[in-house]
Amino acid sequence: GPTQATVVAQFRDYHAEKFSGQGDPRIVDEWIQGLEFIFEVMECPDRYRVVCAQLQLTGDARLWWNAYWSMRPGEKAGCTWDMFKNLVRDKYYPSYYRAEMECQFLALQQGTRTVDEYEREFTRLAGFAPDL
Repeated sequence: GPTQATVVAQFRDYHAEKFSGQGDPRIVDEWIQGLEFIFEVMECPDRYRVVCAQLQLTGDARLWWNAYWSMRPGEKAGCTWDMFKNLVRDKYYPSYYRAEMECQFLALQQGTRTVDEYEREFTRLAGFAPDL
């Protein structure tokens, strides 16, 4: 199979978005979805996804990531892609925020909005209520 260096070089060619941990919490999911799309296109083996993704962490997110693993010596090698996604989401996209957005979705009404405005808001909030 491909080496880590080969996969990382190929990944860099896709110019994936960076993630700093700043701004709207929804950016986390958009960032992860963008990475997953690239991983699918390049058929990236699961074991290299965390390596590639952590290269895209900048600023506060990189500081948090390094601090998190510095307190868990020897455990980082066992970090799977699913673990990575869960750790980043838990840190930058907290469950209370997702729950609040789900409540907004469930209470959404068109009111005085145009159909286009309502549809945009519906689409924005629908991701918070995936079980519906």
